[in-house]
Amino acid sequence: SSYKSLQEQLNNLLTQSGGTDGAILKYTKQITTDAVNQYSAQYMQNMTSDLGYEWYRYQGKNIDTSRPFCFAMTEREYFHITEVQDLLAAKDLYYTEDGEKKRVRIYKRTGLPYGMIEDTDESNFFVRRGGYNCGHQIFPVAESRVPQEHKERVYSTPAYRMWKGVRLS
Repeated sequence: SSYKSLQEQLNNLLTQSGGTDGAILKYTKQITTDAVNQYSAQYMQNMTSDLGYEWYRYQGKNIDTSRPFCFAMTEREYFHITEVQDLLAAKDLYYTEDGEKKRVRIYKRTGLPYGMIEDTDESNFFVRRGGYNCGHQIFPVAESRVPQEHKERVYSTPAYRMWKGVRLS
């Protein structure tokens, strides 16, 4: 292949061609989106960390590129702080697609739902949320505003009882 051909191939890869974004534009958009959304999430976490909230709401609009994890979380809406570890493991986390209930799958290499940023854990989930390019936000919610069905789901779990300091027998 000629040098000119190589130049054209690289140009097509890096810049917009054929109606799709090139690598530079694609990754610039992703990095910018992540920086703005993670800054907003970190700010929210800093503002509310001392208020003692236990309940949170996963909010935002799902779009064509939303991942199953985000679909499942927006369908679920509310979660308790004690559920974060199970959410990251996609334990009992389902979403609806074409009227069918589907389980959120785990990416074997990271042990997290597909698309999540590697090393996402309980300490940084509120900032990283659904992973790369995630436009959803997590907002603290007063317990009184959480629907009873969500409270009942959580209050009966061993994780909640341990978190509250109730002896398991």
